[in-house]
Amino acid sequence: METKNVPILVKVISSLYYIFAVSSFLSGLLVLFLASLIKMGISAGNLSIWFVYFSSIIPFGMSILFFFVARGLGKTRPWARITVIILSGFWSILGIIFIVLSIYLGGIPLGPIASLFFNIAIGWYFLFNKSVKEVFEI
Repeated sequence: METKNVPILVKVISSLYYIFAVSSFLSGLLVLFLASLIKMGISAGNLSIWFVYFSSIIPFGMSILFFFVARGLGKTRPWARITVIILSGFWSILGIIFIVLSIYLGGIPLGPIASLFFNIAIGWYFLFNKSVKEVFEI
């Protein structure tokens, strides 16, 4: 079995995806905790509490996705590279939307600008870097 010389930046981004997985999982737990607090003040028949419970599915789903992407990057799976490119594009589009909304509402969108910059850089790196393409055998 041949060992691959994985670029250090791929390892760093893989580690970031593990961190994203943990933070998304904790966000899901926080939503469930807040839902239980809300439930104390709302009758069980109210639909809004079920919406809160349902909204916790999104962070849990993202945590699973991020975990497997991080693992796939560590094992240099081609599907993980493609997934990172797609996610970077998706987060970049959301970043542009948040920048436009922040400017429209009169705010200074430093967070969305930084997020947009990093997502474009990550997507560009995985899409065009020759060493990344070689390691992922594209």
